[in-house]
Amino acid sequence: MAVGALLMAGAAACGGGSEHAVMAVSVPAQKAIAERFGGGVEVLALVSGDVDPESFEISIRTAAQASGAKAYFPTGALPFERSFVEALHGSVPVVATGTDIEPIEGTHGEHGGVDPHVWTSAGFRRAFADGYFRELCRLYPDSVDNFSRRASEIQNMFAMQDDSIRRVLGGREYAFGIMHPSLSYFARDWGLRQIAFNPENKEPGAMAVRQLVDSMRAAGVKVIFYEDPGSEGQARLLADEVGARAVAIDLMSGDIGAELVRIANEIARP
Repeated sequence: MAVGALLMAGAAACGGGSEHAVMAVSVPAQKAIAERFGGGVEVLALVSGDVDPESFEISIRTAAQASGAKAYFPTGALPFERSFVEALHGSVPVVATGTDIEPIEGTHGEHGGVDPHVWTSAGFRRAFADGYFRELCRLYPDSVDNFSRRASEIQNMFAMQDDSIRRVLGGREYAFGIMHPSLSYFARDWGLRQIAFNPENKEPGAMAVRQLVDSMRAAGVKVIFYEDPGSEGQARLLADEVGARAVAIDLMSGDIGAELVRIANEIARP
């Protein structure tokens, strides 16, 4: 079903709409940040943590909930967002944040070559928190003092997470392996080298795998990350060849900051 039809069906399912305030975001990382502001606002993440955001298609239920939101905050990078925003026809204000984050191209062939995992960028998370704060203040001016206090706490949390990563990595130019190239922004933030098993989502042939193993060994790769449980076996086989560890990561975690700190520790681990 087309997104526009989903929204119409959603509006009908909602009846007169709910009285409580809802803000819509795209991914759990945004939701977790937004919820820290409080204010009695429900935050709806269109994509749940157990769904691949790159192939996500919005459901009738989710469309129904989103159609009554006070505002929608896309990441600006996920494939489904453009058609969803177009289908809203201006019925829900769309607040763009992180537009100054330079897209990383050449990693995802099926999405114009742009890595959509922009929420792994520290700059994006800060920009989103700032944009969400400003929208809350516009909608609920009587609560500005409370929102300002929460905004400071959130930015302090970001600073602490960055400090943890900085201490762990120590400015060293580590290389790490990954099955799907989803840590491009994180690697750029911290001067790391990401070596992907399937760049542009293309399964490598036998010769390419051998070259990849040699490249990882030469770069000193000690860990190979994977997200999809279905790729665990392949990740472990590759890790055995390289002499590295295979480690599961969750970039759809709500607490993405803590997850990135954990990832940094795995990269720096001997």
